[in-house]
Amino acid sequence: MGDRLGGKRVLVTSAAKYMGPAVVELFRNEGATVLASEEKLDQSAVDRVVSEAGEVDVLIANFAVQSPLTAVQELTDEGWHATFDALVHPLMWETAELALFLASENSNFMVGQILPFAGGATTSTG
Repeated sequence: MGDRLGGKRVLVTSAAKYMGPAVVELFRNEGATVLASEEKLDQSAVDRVVSEAGEVDVLIANFAVQSPLTAVQELTDEGWHATFDALVHPLMWETAELALFLASENSNFMVGQILPFAGGATTSTG
């Protein structure tokens, strides 16, 4: 067990999904205090999670959803919006909310995002 991150507070979202368990273990093994959130992150949940976490040095935005394996020309507006609701909007909300805590601090802050990627790209000829 290392101590490279001793004294650092790390907030990991979707901590039980995708890469969450491995990320939590890694940061704990390096001495960080890990705040693991398992909530589905709509805007009110983000506000609550960040408020309860307090001071945070590192945000790991671990978002896990099954991405559609649809050719882009077949992607519906509903599918597009669902993907952004799960992957993009929570990152912006988390970063903006945490920035409020850091605005008055002389602090370093790091944001990392883990996104799942799946194969299935399609091509067409014609």
